[in-house]
Amino acid sequence: MPFRVIGYDGASYRDELNHGEERYPVVTFILYYGTTKRWSKNHRSLCDEFKDVPESLKPYVNDYRIHVFEIAWLSEETVARFKSDFRIMADYFVQVRKNGNYVPSREEMKHVNEVLGLMEAMTNSRNFQNAQNESRKGDVKRMSMADWLDQKLDEAKEQGKEQESDRGIDFLLKTCADLGATCDYAVNRIMTDYHLTEEDAKSRVRKYYTVE
Repeated sequence: MPFRVIGYDGASYRDELNHGEERYPVVTFILYYGTTKRWSKNHRSLCDEFKDVPESLKPYVNDYRIHVFEIAWLSEETVARFKSDFRIMADYFVQVRKNGNYVPSREEMKHVNEVLGLMEAMTNSRNFQNAQNESRKGDVKRMSMADWLDQKLDEAKEQGKEQESDRGIDFLLKTCADLGATCDYAVNRIMTDYHLTEEDAKSRVRKYYTVE
């Protein structure tokens, strides 16, 4: 990554040299969204990429450091300081990293298409892509992640109605798990939608969740 950042920064400085007289500093930030492992401490500078630099040469090697922000590993206090829609995105990755699932916020997204598009790119989930396409068609201006999750599960329920009851429940639970919904959310959802007892609901979700 340090080599790539040097290339990006160098291209920007080259552009400055070719256009205009004023010079501005170029600052590059790397936003890392990994939830299973942290960014390696051994890949944060140019010298980290070399197998062996003789001690006699080290004073003369210009070490180029990169600035990495590990989004999923931010503290809840840091996430709360964000003022834009990025707070909703950061909260998603922090929750998935810490809990393995996601309790959606009721805070409205101001830029729905942009957030869902970036979430689709970062998670490689077609659910976000489909939601983005639907929001474009309906010209959606505001939506919360909780609204989005409810909408997706309503759609799953409707699709499940075309199947036998047991298969419909499984389809809804699989959708809950794929979207990162919590076990409690899934239990309450099928209790409400299919009029199951709590015991029956918990028995059904064991196929997709670990029930305590």
